[in-house]
Amino acid sequence: MKQILHCTIFILFAVSNVHAQFQANSLANWQDNSLVPTTAYNSRYNDVWGYARDGREYAIIGSTEAIHILDVTDPGNTTEIQRIAGHAAGTFLIHRDMKVYQDYLYCVADEGSSTLQIIDLSMLPDTAIQVYNSNEFVVTSHNLYIDSSQARLYIVGKGSTTTALDISNPAAPVLLANYPKPGFPLPYVHDAYIENNIGYMNCANKGLWVVDFTDPDNPVALGSMDGYPGDGYNHSGWMAADGIHYFMCDETHGSPMKVVDVSDPSDLKVVKLFSPGFRSNEIPHNVAVRDGLLYVSHYYDGLQVFDVSNPRNPIRVAEYDTYPDADAAWYAGNWGVYPFLPSGNILLSDMQYGLFVIEKLPAAVKQYLYLEDDNFNVCTSETVDFEMTVGSGFAASGVTLSANTSNLNATVEFIPGALAMPGDVVAVSVTNLPGTAGIAEPLEILADDGTDNQTATVFILANDAPAAVLSVSEPAANSTVSPNDINFVWSVVNGADAYIIEIATDENDFSNTVVFDQIIAGNSFVMGTPLSAGEAYFWRITTANECGESVSNVWAFHTESPNATTEFRAEEVSLFPNPATDYLLIDFQQSAHTKGRLEIISTTGERIFQQNIEAGQNRLNLNMSGYANGIYLIKISTPEIVFTKRVAVNRHF
Repeated sequence: MKQILHCTIFILFAVSNVHAQFQANSLANWQDNSLVPTTAYNSRYNDVWGYARDGREYAIIGSTEAIHILDVTDPGNTTEIQRIAGHAAGTFLIHRDMKVYQDYLYCVADEGSSTLQIIDLSMLPDTAIQVYNSNEFVVTSHNLYIDSSQARLYIVGKGSTTTALDISNPAAPVLLANYPKPGFPLPYVHDAYIENNIGYMNCANKGLWVVDFTDPDNPVALGSMDGYPGDGYNHSGWMAADGIHYFMCDETHGSPMKVVDVSDPSDLKVVKLFSPGFRSNEIPHNVAVRDGLLYVSHYYDGLQVFDVSNPRNPIRVAEYDTYPDADAAWYAGNWGVYPFLPSGNILLSDMQYGLFVIEKLPAAVKQYLYLEDDNFNVCTSETVDFEMTVGSGFAASGVTLSANTSNLNATVEFIPGALAMPGDVVAVSVTNLPGTAGIAEPLEILADDGTDNQTATVFILANDAPAAVLSVSEPAANSTVSPNDINFVWSVVNGADAYIIEIATDENDFSNTVVFDQIIAGNSFVMGTPLSAGEAYFWRITTANECGESVSNVWAFHTESPNATTEFRAEEVSLFPNPATDYLLIDFQQSAHTKGRLEIISTTGERIFQQNIEAGQNRLNLNMSGYANGIYLIKISTPEIVFTKRVAVNRHF
């Protein structure tokens, strides 16, 4: 038999920056790779439970072949001390479930020709003895639950039947009733939580049923719920310490966990949806509550732990990922969780990787203020709305809420009011935001109960619409330009995501006489579309971002008349080579007394290079090695002439 025992330490992390962060250690991992894996999921293990006696602690984990009992008193020396063969075993066996009552372990399986197996644990660590193995009450069953207060064992998921047994004599169960029965149409039950005769029955696709089993022959359905928010395959649940809130898992990928108000069973209500929030296809499995912490076996996301000291606002505080392989939309990873050992150590079962012993987490600490979101990026015209939970750390008489707006001079409103009680969820609304000049400014929320003073901080980045363009350099106001390839340049505006250039023919009726418009990322543009010669034109720039727009003044320019003689003649300019490779020679004629400018412009109108031309200069040698292959526009301008010509860059690599 090949067994693997790992003792490693992993650090957990918490997601809230205003809540105490837990760390947890893995104390042991036990595997036996000689066990046959299932053909369905390549899994060897299923559920886990725990047992303690005479100062020693034991983990009990099911597998495809057996029930394994391990001594975990000293997790670093975890040892398998007993193995009881399952009545059904093999590559087909996926589900095996077990629970402990007094010193007896009760086991069922959901595949093959199985039985109810009862094992006496009282002689551990020396031995554990199977004292009952019979199919009198069950052949296959998905799960079982024990109402210890009543010494009753409920076997669920045996086809459409639920069976209640009296186990006041633990080794000799006695049938109490089978369900459904006339007048009590209990549907298929996948799992259950039953305490003091009140059962919370997780009925798969039929939702949640609440049943009073005080008289097993005449059970009373107190209420049911299906079609609830986020509903799926209702799998399992556990009661909060207050007896009012039930934490429920739907074993459906992407279906969040639920907090159900069960104070009135005839009017069951989902009051909160929550999840680790890793991905859209995450899936919970089994849950348990101890000392204000909710422990969830979350398949390939491993153990997830939530602070539920305020049951209506679970806060994720820790995790432990038992499954190192890639996540998948199927069934793998952490199957079961047992947090009830006297030491506080936590037992986990992983379908593929066996038993994990996790070191005790701190009990739920006092909560003060918890924010679901503490960073906002908005426009000044918008309202920032968020919810804040007032935690159990404050006095029962309540707290007074206020806001410190010294850094962010805005209006803050608390809804329903500035007086709140522990457990309240308060809506906070922030209006009349000033612009924050590109910096996230802090807004402090203060809570005071007369003894404790606590602060939570949110950061708000408030953006204005961009300012208008104030000045232009080209074309100069009221200047005359060639109607071809006109160059437009304007001042940069901070906060503008885009500029919109518009050209019109009538200043007084600008919007209705626009002949050209273009959205541009930068603050310059070369218009390759010719305008009519000898005409007056008007242009403006609109700056824009997600918060609004601003429109500039209107500037005027004229195009040269049709008989203007400022263009080069083709024979006066030569470009070599064209297509260019790493260089481009430009020869041209110009006056010895004038200066000019050369520009290289992309096909989108962006000016990507410019240099001055000295008086009398008639040759330019341009380095083209840094330009991508493509078409470019060469433009030469002097007071006397304007020349434009296309050149290709084509380098072979």
